[in-house]
Amino acid sequence: MALSLVSFNKFILIQNSAYSGGVFEFYSQPIYLYPFIIFASLICILGSRRISEAKWVLAALLILGWYNWYFVIAAVIFNFLDTIDTASKNYYVQTLTLMIILQFGLAILQVLIGQGIGLKWIGEADLQVAKAGVSKFNLLGREFLRGYGTFAHPNILGVYGLWFLRDFRLKVLNIFSFSLAANMAQIFIPKFRVIFLLFPTILLVLKSPFANSASYTQRIAEVANNIVQIELMPTHNIFLELMRTQYILLIPLGYILYWISSKSKNTAFILLFLGCVDHLLISHPQGIIIWGLVPLFISCQSSSSDHLESLESTS
Repeated sequence: MALSLVSFNKFILIQNSAYSGGVFEFYSQPIYLYPFIIFASLICILGSRRISEAKWVLAALLILGWYNWYFVIAAVIFNFLDTIDTASKNYYVQTLTLMIILQFGLAILQVLIGQGIGLKWIGEADLQVAKAGVSKFNLLGREFLRGYGTFAHPNILGVYGLWFLRDFRLKVLNIFSFSLAANMAQIFIPKFRVIFLLFPTILLVLKSPFANSASYTQRIAEVANNIVQIELMPTHNIFLELMRTQYILLIPLGYILYWISSKSKNTAFILLFLGCVDHLLISHPQGIIIWGLVPLFISCQSSSSDHLESLESTS
């Protein structure tokens, strides 16, 4: 149950060291965090129960901790999940799946009533459809709130839904995050299925100029009113952002993706795709912790592929 707390913004976002004065500076962090990073790194490396190639992934995550210290937390989670057996991994997957289903239940309610329901004590944001900065979409001249759950942003909810809503009927819930990237990535879990094209198609229709005529005007107004903050926001591509700020860290990040591809090409491709269209995998605690959950994703991919192969052989 402790691992499932990553889905509650209140418990994982203790203090976002990259958030200061109303703007984000993701590549800066207080100096007092560095001793913590060094200490945690030593604990992870010396306390690992086995020597394996995954230990290099652990080291790469700890190096990325110098960019954002939540990578250290991701390394701790990765080390734990990599050393447990398959049955335990399945238990954690089931627990997180249940938690994400509950999150989408809350998200649907938020979309329907156009505001939060007052669960700030577990991390629900102060949501109002008319509030500036809140993520929403416009349909036929009317604004609707996107589903947050207790995540910091609908795109993060969508990415968690991408991994843990494995049944087709549950995947439909991910539409309520209105995250185009997450719904497009669902096409490749566990491998291409034509029916999965339905989800991004629905979102593309909802976001098209014909159904969403006010979206472009709204975007232009936001740019005009928040030009300074937008200039300080990271690039919506983790590789370009690291190249712009800390290019040397592309090496450990590249190794992590290489190792993941050797275990599950689908998992690596999905992370690569998400990294090319958003910055949440290096910028926000709930996004960074996704790297720590990789052993679960690989386990899910393997079990899903085995299930599909057995169905195809029987048919």
